[in-house]
Amino acid sequence: MKKTIFILFAFLLVSQINFAQDAYKLDNLHTSVRFKVQHLGVALFTGGFDQFEGTLKYAPEKLKDASLTFKVKVNSVNTGNNRRNAHLQKEDFFDAEKYPEMTFKSTYFKKGKNSKDILVDGMLTIRGVTKAVTFKVKDLGARDIPNFGFRRGFTATTQIKRSEFGVNYGLKQKLLGDEVTIEVFTEFIKSK
Repeated sequence: MKKTIFILFAFLLVSQINFAQDAYKLDNLHTSVRFKVQHLGVALFTGGFDQFEGTLKYAPEKLKDASLTFKVKVNSVNTGNNRRNAHLQKEDFFDAEKYPEMTFKSTYFKKGKNSKDILVDGMLTIRGVTKAVTFKVKDLGARDIPNFGFRRGFTATTQIKRSEFGVNYGLKQKLLGDEVTIEVFTEFIKSK
């Protein structure tokens, strides 16, 4: 009886190891969050954010159990111009004092068309408004690097309508477009 219990326990333990998701923490120094939007109907304007954090649970063979959380500090918006950065933090845009963070929490990972492509559904919150979005993600691979740890990289893109999140400045005058492309380039470090 003891032998049977031991074998059952060992089997359950091995099953957990084989199917467990690896936990990762975002490497902020090798990650960037960018956005682009049409400006005056003739060009694309780009910017980004400098402060963010994220956690990932991921194993390529078990996508249905993967999960991601990502937070961006709104007051870290960076467009290369201090005056414009300050305006983007005001009520016209992000209202950073009232809503200091933008967040994304995944709800489902699934395979895309190609073997390295993943579709990540989740809930994006901007200015206190939460909407379902899908990021198109590309798994760039993984390496265990001496002195740097086990790392995994991804790119992710999605498009949103800023008006759906209450960011309406310049829409009527066609100063800025409604559609915003979000691009995220990430590097994650496997937790020990």
